[in-house]
Amino acid sequence: MTVIKEELDALRANLAKPEPHLSLTPDGMTEQVVNDELYKSQLKRLKTGERSLANAQEKLRADLNEVRNKGKERGEFNAISHTHACNQKL
Repeated sequence: MTVIKEELDALRANLAKPEPHLSLTPDGMTEQVVNDELYKSQLKRLKTGERSLANAQEKLRADLNEVRNKGKERGEFNAISHTHACNQKL
């Protein structure tokens, strides 16, 4: 097989060259581990947020019940204490 310099230069010029590119995503098992950790941290943040929201909702309902009952108790007390029957007992 006879090869001349021009053919070798042409082959070198047409040779596929890997083009380096910037990528912050690792490949293989490292990528899987990174994705798993990311998923776990997102899931943890989601559960923490849901728990916080549920606690705030429970507190709001409890406070609202307390406010409603205070008003009801005060109203009942005033209604009973200002009746004729109550005044006669005094």
